[in-house]
Parts: sequence; C-alpha cells; structure tokens
Amino acid sequence: MQQSAGSLGISRATLYRRAGNRAQLFAAVIWSNSRATLVDAVRRTRRLRGVPRAVAVAAHVITVSDQSVPLRQFLASDPEAALRVLTGAHGGVQERFIDAFERLLALEAARGHLALSLDLASVSYAVVRIAEGFLYADAIADRDCDIDRAITLIDELLRGQRHRQLMSAKKRRGLSTSIVVICSSVTPRSRSAGSTSLWMCV
Repeated sequence: MQQSAGSLGISRATLYRRAGNRAQLFAAVIWSNSRATLVDAVRRTRRLRGVPRAVAVAAHVITVSDQSVPLRQFLASDPEAALRVLTGAHGGVQERFIDAFERLLALEAARGHLALSLDLASVSYAVVRIAEGFLYADAIADRDCDIDRAITLIDELLRGQRHRQLMSAKKRRGLSTSIVVICSSVTPRSRSAGSTSLWMCV
C-alpha cells in the first residue's frame, strides 16, 4: 500500500480512506480491468445471438484473464489472499462477474434468442464458478489451468439448459393438444351425464 500511495503521490492514509483496505483495493483494480474486458467482449460478439454469444463472451474473458501477467503474479505471490478477492462471495470480483453475466443472459432472453430451464441467476453463478475452477486450478487444487475445458463445459451447460427448455416446451404443447383432442371428442350427451373428472383437466 505504501508503494501504491507513493506512485500516486498521496499519503498511505489517504489511499486507505479512498480505496479501503488492501483487499478492496486489489478487487477494485481487478474489476476495473475485468469490466473493460467484458465490455470489449460484448462489442466483439454483437453479431452473435443466444448461447453462442454467451459462450463467446465467457471465452474471451477467461482467455484474457489467463493471459494477464499482473493477475498471475498476484496469484503466485499470495494465493490465499488472491482467491479470497477473486472467488470469495464478498471479495468484490465474483459477485460482479455473476451480475454481469446474468445481465447478458437476460438481454439475450429479452430479445428472444435464449430460453433456459433454470433461473438466470443460478446459471450465471454456475458459469462463473466453472470459469474460476479451471482458470485458477493451480492455486485452488494444484492442477494445471485448463481454460479450453472451462469453455467447453460452459458451452455444454448452456446448450443443455436450452435443450431441456425446448423439450419441456414441446411436452407442454403435446399435453395441451392431447387435452383438446380428448375433450373435444366428448359428446353433448356424455357432458350432461356428468363426466366431472374429464372436464377438470381443462
């Protein structure tokens, strides 16, 4: 913090007052860069729609993050502190990524390009956690980072959710059609006879 304050030409006390503690400062800097990457990803993918766009945005952010030298240095120098900032529920980074991705999914859904079987908040959380698990695998589980696997899993997750939603919609349409056919086949006589159980289904 002292070095940062000196490079900014302010006192350490002033830096703490404006930026908060060390973790908050790291989170603010990381999110500032990440937000710029997200905005760039959204602009780059404006010709895509639905799942392909969501996957492309995630892939761009994951790739840029993996190539970030300062981020890798932070993880290498203090893994525990870095993971608290990057992946903690209140670290200042994860919740912003989840919110940003949820907004992207909501935008695509509002435009009619996306329909998922789960709520957008849950899907967004899952996407971010998958990205973190593979992007920071070296610090979390002493494993090699595998961003290609992360992107593949995110793609499978979103396409699988979309497939389930489409199948569910087809089943609902099929059930509605069956009810109409069955009920329309009932004669006036049978209606007057009091076929209560049949008409309760309408």
